[in-house]
Amino acid sequence: SLFCGCPVEIQPPTVVVEFGKPAAANCTALVPIYGIGWESSHGSVGLKERVPNLLWNVTEMRLWDLQPMCFINALEQCSKLLNVVVYKIPDNVSITPVNHTGGMVEGREYHLQCDITGIAPVQNVTVRWYKGETSLKNDTFNDSSRTPVNTSSTVTISPTRADDMAKYRCEAELNLGLQGPRPAPKVVSDFIITLVNGSTPLQLQWQFKGNQIGNATRGRHSNLSIEALSQDKAGEYTCVATNTYGRARRTYTLLISGIC
Repeated sequence: SLFCGCPVEIQPPTVVVEFGKPAAANCTALVPIYGIGWESSHGSVGLKERVPNLLWNVTEMRLWDLQPMCFINALEQCSKLLNVVVYKIPDNVSITPVNHTGGMVEGREYHLQCDITGIAPVQNVTVRWYKGETSLKNDTFNDSSRTPVNTSSTVTISPTRADDMAKYRCEAELNLGLQGPRPAPKVVSDFIITLVNGSTPLQLQWQFKGNQIGNATRGRHSNLSIEALSQDKAGEYTCVATNTYGRARRTYTLLISGIC
């Protein structure tokens, strides 16, 4: 025989279809036959006589795992499987810090988690992490499930002061091969980190007897100069530090003696 296996050709040899969408493939006999048909849990076609080819067709894909099989009756019956990949883009992709809320402290280690819900098939997913436009890591999955699953990927960060307001991004991309859609389906989530403990700009203002004195400054230090000391300048001086996370204050008491 010139043929290895069953002498039929299925076009396309692999069908990649989004769940709920239509799908089709054509089976053509390469030798004289008595009949041809499709066996399938979805879109089956009974034996047709005296036709050289036959279409398998579903108007709405509603199964996750199916194996349509084209068969022919020639000198003997044989069959060939059609590879079908049913996919679904995720319901949601989101980034959250693991066991942490609020602003971060420079130099400490944190874990960001990218949660992907309702995606299929997970073995075709690549999760890509970026800081700005810089690639951090890629994750793939070995789960052979064909039905939608929830999965996640984590990245470890240790922010510096320069990372305040840095944007981290995770992309969940479905790589579905040459027969899949172009570009590959992709869902993206962004997360912007904020730093505290001096990494976020501070406004510093001195107060004396409830009144503001001097000009407000920005930074981590503010010096107060008191000229021409006299008894009316004795008392409590308060430094008030303010940023987007709130306000803190520290009070210093100035005692003046020996002035007539």
